Amino acid sequence: MPEQQPSDTTEVPPKTARKPRSRFSLQRIFTRLFEGLQWITEHTTNLLRMLVTLAMFSVVAFIIYNAYATRNTVAVKPFQVPVSVGRDNHEHAGRIIANQLNRHLLETQNTLREQLQIDIDQPVPTEESVLIEGESIKLPETGITIDNVIEFISGIFGRKNLSGSVYFEPDKNNEDTLHLQLSLRGRIISLSENDLSQDEREKLPPTHRYRLNIKLISALLKNRSKEILSIASEDHNLYYYCTRDVAAIEHKREQHDDFFGYCNQLRDGNATPDKLEKLKGKLVENGHIPDNKTIVGSVIQYINNEINRKQLTLCQSGKTLEDKVCKKINLAKKASAPPVATTSAVIVDNQAQSNSLRYYSYAPAPVMEPIQALALVAESTVEITPTKLSTLEEKCNQAQSDYPDRGAKIASSLEDHCFASQKQNSFAASSEAILQANKLHEDALQQYNNGAYQLSAQNYQQAITQNCHHDVAWGNLGILLSKATDPKVRDIKQGQCALLRATKLNSDKFWLWHSLCVAQAFQAEDDLEQFLSYESCQTASTITPTAKIVNERLFNIEIGSRYVELGKLEQAAIAYVRSMKLEKTRGKSMAKAVAALVELEEKGVEAAKGQACRIYKASIATEDQEQRGEYEKELDKIALRQGCSIIAE
Repeated sequence: MPEQQPSDTTEVPPKTARKPRSRFSLQRIFTRLFEGLQWITEHTTNLLRMLVTLAMFSVVAFIIYNAYATRNTVAVKPFQVPVSVGRDNHEHAGRIIANQLNRHLLETQNTLREQLQIDIDQPVPTEESVLIEGESIKLPETGITIDNVIEFISGIFGRKNLSGSVYFEPDKNNEDTLHLQLSLRGRIISLSENDLSQDEREKLPPTHRYRLNIKLISALLKNRSKEILSIASEDHNLYYYCTRDVAAIEHKREQHDDFFGYCNQLRDGNATPDKLEKLKGKLVENGHIPDNKTIVGSVIQYINNEINRKQLTLCQSGKTLEDKVCKKINLAKKASAPPVATTSAVIVDNQAQSNSLRYYSYAPAPVMEPIQALALVAESTVEITPTKLSTLEEKCNQAQSDYPDRGAKIASSLEDHCFASQKQNSFAASSEAILQANKLHEDALQQYNNGAYQLSAQNYQQAITQNCHHDVAWGNLGILLSKATDPKVRDIKQGQCALLRATKLNSDKFWLWHSLCVAQAFQAEDDLEQFLSYESCQTASTITPTAKIVNERLFNIEIGSRYVELGKLEQAAIAYVRSMKLEKTRGKSMAKAVAALVELEEKGVEAAKGQACRIYKASIATEDQEQRGEYEKELDKIALRQGCSIIAE
């Protein structure tokens, strides 16, 4: 049998094939890696976002915390300084000046705190607050900087910014003068190197437009540190105002408003020992007890001490002997102390001043009454040739005194002390000296009104030495010398010289020209009305539209008193009646004239009382009696006592 061939259809078992590498496996790996990286990226980004958000919240919280911690404080900002000064001298000149000011404010604040030993408001933080500075960092798409946000948040909590600038201006000699201008709570404070006294300025480097004079700037800022603190803090303002270290009340109608009023009553020029005692009683009645724990308690303690001091001083004069308080004080003195021998007034040397200046015990100038409208134009029947002010000035330069045997040339001595050289005249008083002069002037005014003439005179004269440009003190000294009733102190010529200096210092004040007019009239003994044609009287009459009427009314009242002094009672009565011819207001002038006419009747001038009653009845009364002022009530009492209602017209 033949061998069979294998058929083509025979199935051959397949070979075992290798599995090829799949692209899909690599793709899967890369996909997984990519997904992993994407996951890591997303979570890392979220983490970073969370950290950034947390950081931002932390920054905002930090800003808010600092803003709250520095609430009601002052932040001294870098000053604006001319580019040339900063570039040529200091890169951060504005910040240097701000640091100087901050240091002076801290020193002044800490000094008061240590002095009083109380918990007082601190407008300047003892430690510099750390605040982020982001002047160049702006919020996207807003244009708002980080600094703007910080200032806004701080302002909400009451923080106040103190900003300032430095600039130069030529003075009258065309020399560069350094000026500073500060801004705080809407108040502008201007400083100049001319604010320093001559001695202070000479100790400091000269001003150069292209050089930062840090010592000069520091001295200017230090002198005004109390004023700046008073603007920033009501506590500081109350204490410094009451102690007369600053001149203005910066916080009105706030927490301490009543106490500012008490301080004003203490400083009132018309205060008497009895009125001061009532002030002390009012403090007790309102529950204000002195203590050493608060600023209010310290101020009350100061007021009580000042009242005691003033009462002891004011009760030494004969004018206050009948005051209840003075009677008690004098009785206590007699009971507790042996009698002290009295001595005559002596010259008091002030070693700190020029050797050519001496202080004398003179009576002070009276207080000028306020200008009132509507009065009679005085009638003058005598023609004279007016004395020119240039002639008066020549006489003043000769320094002739009415009483050469006394050796006192008060106005001339002060003139030599203040204006002996042009160099002295070019420097104004420092801010500290001006405040001291104002203190002396206030005390002098109060002492005069209570008859403490010697103390008052010394204070007026010392006020002038502190501030030679104190026109009011010069004017009051002139009135004193020309009108004092004590022959030992009266010196009409020197009084005219003092008033002439006052008008040179301030030619716009009516009462200075009027007082000079009166002083010139007091040198005569008859026909005093003629002096209304003098240059000083004519100038007084042109100061304001109503000045002529007011000047002539007050002038006639003054010469009425002069005629009484000379024993010419009939002429005095005519002057008083003339002063009231057109006056319809029941004020101080009418009260003075009516009271003088009643007194003249008692001295033998016939019909003087009738004239007084006619003046009173022709005036206009205030319908509401509760609204009537002090002088109107005084006139009502005089009219009632004199029976003016039954006197025939």
